[in-house]
Amino acid sequence: MDKALVIYSNVLKAYLSNCFANKENVNPIELNKERFKVKALFTAALFFLKNQIENEDLNIVFATNAYLKKTFAEENLFSQLIADANEELITIINDHLHQLAADEAIDIPTFYETLLGVESSNESSGAAISNTKNYRNKLGSYYTPAKLADSITKKTIDTFFQLNFGIKKLSAEKKICSEIIEEMYSITYSDFSCGGGNFLISVIDYFETLFLKCRVDETIKKDLLKTIALNLSAFDVDCLALEVAKLNLLLKIKEPSLYPLLNEKFIHANFLITSDFDFNAKEKLDIFASGFIYHRQLGLNKNKIKKYDVILGNPPWEKIRFEEKKFYALYQKSISDNHFKSSRTEEITQSELSNSDLASFAMQFKLEIEAAKSTLKKNSFFNLSNKGELNTYALFTDAALKLKTDRGVVGLVLKSAIVTSQVNQTLFKFLTKEKLTVAIYDFINRKKIFAIDSRERFCFLLLGLTHSELFQVSMNLTSIEEIEQPTSEIAMSYESLKLLNPFTGMLPNFSNKMEANFLLRISCDFPFFKNVYQNVRFGRIVHLTSHAEFIVKKSGEDTIPVYEGKFFNQFDGKYSGFNGMDDVLKYGSKSSSVLLDDLKKNNADYIPESRFFINAAKWAQLSKNHNEKFMLAWRSLTSATNTRTCVATVLPFIPASQSVQFLTTDQNDLLYMAGLFNSVVFDFILKKKLSGIDLTQSVINQMPVPDIEQNNNTIIFNGNEATIKEHISLLVFSLLQDDSRLSSLAENLELTAAFPFSNRTETVRNIDLLFMLLYRLNNQEVAMVLSEFSKQYVEDDLVWFQQQLNALRNVPEGVWAGSISCPN
Repeated sequence: MDKALVIYSNVLKAYLSNCFANKENVNPIELNKERFKVKALFTAALFFLKNQIENEDLNIVFATNAYLKKTFAEENLFSQLIADANEELITIINDHLHQLAADEAIDIPTFYETLLGVESSNESSGAAISNTKNYRNKLGSYYTPAKLADSITKKTIDTFFQLNFGIKKLSAEKKICSEIIEEMYSITYSDFSCGGGNFLISVIDYFETLFLKCRVDETIKKDLLKTIALNLSAFDVDCLALEVAKLNLLLKIKEPSLYPLLNEKFIHANFLITSDFDFNAKEKLDIFASGFIYHRQLGLNKNKIKKYDVILGNPPWEKIRFEEKKFYALYQKSISDNHFKSSRTEEITQSELSNSDLASFAMQFKLEIEAAKSTLKKNSFFNLSNKGELNTYALFTDAALKLKTDRGVVGLVLKSAIVTSQVNQTLFKFLTKEKLTVAIYDFINRKKIFAIDSRERFCFLLLGLTHSELFQVSMNLTSIEEIEQPTSEIAMSYESLKLLNPFTGMLPNFSNKMEANFLLRISCDFPFFKNVYQNVRFGRIVHLTSHAEFIVKKSGEDTIPVYEGKFFNQFDGKYSGFNGMDDVLKYGSKSSSVLLDDLKKNNADYIPESRFFINAAKWAQLSKNHNEKFMLAWRSLTSATNTRTCVATVLPFIPASQSVQFLTTDQNDLLYMAGLFNSVVFDFILKKKLSGIDLTQSVINQMPVPDIEQNNNTIIFNGNEATIKEHISLLVFSLLQDDSRLSSLAENLELTAAFPFSNRTETVRNIDLLFMLLYRLNNQEVAMVLSEFSKQYVEDDLVWFQQQLNALRNVPEGVWAGSISCPN
C-alpha cells in the first residue's frame, strides 16, 4: 500500500501543479474540486486493479469505467465522475498507475482512509504535498480497523440475540439455528457514518460464520446474505467513502447486480443535519467536492430517518466549530506553520485581502457551521447531547439511542469522554438510569489500534434495554482481543456512579475491582471537596489569546509579569523560568523554560522571569473581586497518565496564564491544601476521576477529602503534639521557606520549632504518610496507591509506610471522628 500512496501523491502533485501553475491566489473551491477528482479517479482505478486481475488495456481509467458499468450499474458514482474528468487527469493517472505491481495487496477502505491524510497546498512553484491530518480532522474520520469492527459487530449482534431470545452463546444446535435463521429476514441494520464500510462487511462476516456453523444450505445461505445486505442502511457525508462501502459490500455477497437496490439505502448526507427536502444528488456531490462538511444541502431528508434493530459504527469524534488553523492550512501551508495566534490572524487577514475567493469561502464555511450548530442546539431530538460545545460522537450516540427499535441494540466506537467527561453527563445519566447500558469497554490506544496519539482513549459502548441495574465495565484495555476476554470486568450501576461522582454521575478511570472498591470505600467514608470547603473561590483569569491586546512581550512600569504553569512544580513556586534566555528561544514554536539553579533560588529576589506581561490596569480590572494575598495554584493541563497528575504549590496572588488554575480561601488552609493536592493518595484518586487533559474545578469539587473535624484531631508526630492539619502545614511550609514571597504564611502556625526533616524527600514522604493516615488506608491499599508512583517510591518505601502507619494507628479513636457511613 505504501507504493500506491507514493504514486497517489505524485499524481496529485503533477495534476494540481498543472491546474494552478504560477497562480498564487487560487480559488479554494476550485482547488477542492480538483483534489476531489484526483481522489475519486485514483480510488476507482485502484478498486478496479484490485478486483479485475486480467487487464491488458493501457488506459486503466477507461478500463475501470467499463468494468464498473458492466459489473455494477451504468449509473455508479465513479463512472459518473470519470465521464466528467478531463483528459489531462486521466493521462496522468494512467501514466503513474502502470508503476503499481499487480499483486500489491491493498485494502481499498483502508487506503481511502489514508488518502484523507495526504494534503496539498498551492505554492508559486506548484503544488506542495504533505502528509498531515487537517482534512481528516475536519471530517472527524478515523476509519475502524477491520479486526475491531469484527469484534464489535460480533459482540453487538450476540447481545441482540441474548436480549431478545435468551441465547447467550450461538451454537450449531439445530433448534437455535432454526430460530435465528427464521429471524434473519426481519432484522434491520444501520451505520450512520459508515466510512469505507468495515462494519457493514463485518455484519456479513458474522452471518457467514454462523451459517457455516449451522451447516446452512448454499441456496438458503445465498438468499439470506442477499436479504441481510438489503436490510442494511448506510449514511455518510463523504460520497466517495460511501461508494467504496457499497461496491465492497456487493462484491462480498457476490451480488453486484443489486447496485440499484442497495443504492437507495446508501445515502449521501450529513446525518446530523436534517432537511424537509431531498436535494439533488449532483448538487450534494458538488457541495461536498467544494469542501463543505456542514451545509444545508447536505442535510438528510427527514423521510429517510427510521428505526433499526442493530446500529453499529464509529462516528466522527470532533467538536462542531470553525477551527481556524486547520481550515486555512488546507490552502496555505505557512498559516499552519504559524503557532502564534496574533501573527497568524494577521497573516490570514493579509491572505484574504489578496484572495477574495478565500475570504468568501471562509465566510460561507463559517456560516454553514454556525447554522448547523444553532439548529442542533434547538433540536429536541438531540436533547440529551446538545449541551455545551457540541461533540459529534455524543450527537451520534443520542441519535442511535433514539433510532433503535424497542428490541434494538447499539454498538459504537466513541471517545471515552462519552462516559467520563461531565459535558456528557445528561446523556450518560440517562443511559445508566434507564438501564440501557449493557457494557463499556474502555481502551488506551497504546498499541495503536487507531493511527492517532497513543495516549488517546476510546471506548466500545454497548447499549440495549437490559432491565438490569448493573452493567459491565472493562477499563484500560489495550488489545482488541480483550473485548471477548477482558482482563477485568467490574459491575457498576447508576447508584454506584452517583456515589463515586455525585455531581456528574460519570465513570471513574479505575483499572480493576480493587481500585473500584477502593474508590467506592473512599467515596462512602469521606465528604467531597465542594461540601467541605464551601467558601473556596476558583479562578483562571488571564488568557493569552482572549486578552492578547493587553499583553506584551516586554516589561514596563505599567505591566505585571504573567506566571505560567511550567514556572512551578510540587511545593516549589520557583521551579523554572525564561531567565537569561534570548527572544528567539523564548518565543519559538516549541519554546521551553529552563530549570532555576538551586543556589540562586535561595536569593529572595530571584524568581522566574516571564515572557509575557499584562497591563496593570487591565489586571486590576480582571482581579477586582479578589483581595487575597496568596493562592493555591496547579497546572491546569495534565493527564491521568502523567507521573503526577496534580502539580500544585502556594503562590502570591499574581496574574497567571490559562495553563494555571487556582483557588483562594482562608490563608490558614492554603498550606494544608497544598499538602493535600500533592499527596499520592489524592493524586491516585484524581487519576481515576480525571478525563481529558484539563484539571478543572469540577474535578476538584468531586474529590473525596478528609473533613475538618478529622484534621483538627491531635496526634503526637515526630515528638510533637499538634493537630494533623498543623503537622501537615508545618511540613509544607518547610518546603516553601526559600520563597520570601510566602513568609507571612507561617504567621499563624503554632508549631514554631525547627523543621523536623532535613531534606525535601523525607519531608514529602511524611506528608504522604499523614494523608494515608487521614484516608485510613490499609496495607493493601497503601501497596495499590504506591504502585502508581514507582518512580517516586520503591519497595523499601512500601515497608516503611506500612510500619509507620501501623504505629500511628494506635492513636485515640477520636482521630477517626466524623467519618461517613456507606449506605446499605
